[in-house]
This record gives sequence, structure tokens and C-alpha cells, in this order.
Amino acid sequence: MSCEYNVIPGSVVVIPGIRFTVEVTGPVKALPRPLFVCRIVNGVEKKWIVNKAKDDQRKLRQVIEQSLPPDIKGRMIFLPGTPLMLKAKFFHERHKNHFVGGKRDVTMLKGEYKNGMQSFMIQKPDVDNCVKFIMDFPLEGLVYENDSAIISISAEKHWDDVGECFGRTVIEIVPSYIELG
Repeated sequence: MSCEYNVIPGSVVVIPGIRFTVEVTGPVKALPRPLFVCRIVNGVEKKWIVNKAKDDQRKLRQVIEQSLPPDIKGRMIFLPGTPLMLKAKFFHERHKNHFVGGKRDVTMLKGEYKNGMQSFMIQKPDVDNCVKFIMDFPLEGLVYENDSAIISISAEKHWDDVGECFGRTVIEIVPSYIELG
């Protein structure tokens, strides 16, 4: 199943070499690992890797790229070799049973889901797979040269608590010498 992503207006902060922040609607549908495919073609065994998340990663990259200020487009935000810190918050789509009467509205959340520990999402997808989903294709060559520049990661998974609770992702990247907020 494919995702639709949109950048939340006013959420993009780009200060070249200093900060990149974006908030995107649409849940990260991270798959746990690439799929290895083996087939016999003309009597010879062939193996290759299929990334089932690639289409969603491509869509995420496109909406982030389109949201960048015109003077930034075509340039990476951070210089190659800059050690970077990544902070990500993944807000996943809530199930209908989280709402009174199944009505999708944050004001209709059942009591046990309003706040506290129920805001954390303790189920699949795993947080490391969500991070890998955004680090690879969506940000490489756009924000930084290669994801090997990321030396520190802070990531959290929550149930979405805004609007109809369909999911969103907040990404913040700064050089390692700047404190993340």
C-alpha cells in the first residue's frame, strides 16, 4: 500500500550548515528489511534485492525537495564530512478503536489514549526501521551526502495526537556541535 506525504506549511526550517527541520504528514511505512529474490533464469540462479519501500521513500523525498527554499534547491544543506545528529519523532496512525464511536478526531480519543504511556507506540514497525526509512534515499544527496555522516540518533514512536490522527513525522538534523532542542 502506498502513502501520500505532504509537508506541513511553515514547518520547514533550513539554515545551510546549521539546521534542517521538516514535519511531514503521512505515516512512515517502514519494512523490516530488504526482500531477497532468487530465480532461475536460463538454468542459472540469479539473486537480487527488492526494496518494497522505495516508492514511498521516493514520494517522501519529492515532497521534501519541493518544500525547500528556491536558493537551496540543487545544493546539499550540510557539507560533506560534517558530523550530524538526527532527531526524529514518528507519530503513527491511530486505530479506530482509540476513538469514541470510531470517529477520527483527536477530541474524541478514549480516556486511556488521551495521554501518558498510551501515547507511546509499542508495536511494529520498529523504531530503527523507521529511522532507516528516512535516512537512506529520502535525505541522501538532498540534506547530506551520505547517511554515514549521521553520528548520533534520537528517535521516538508515538501515536498521532493531531487532527484525525493519520500520522506524521518530524525530522531535525543539526551538526554534532549544536544542541538539539
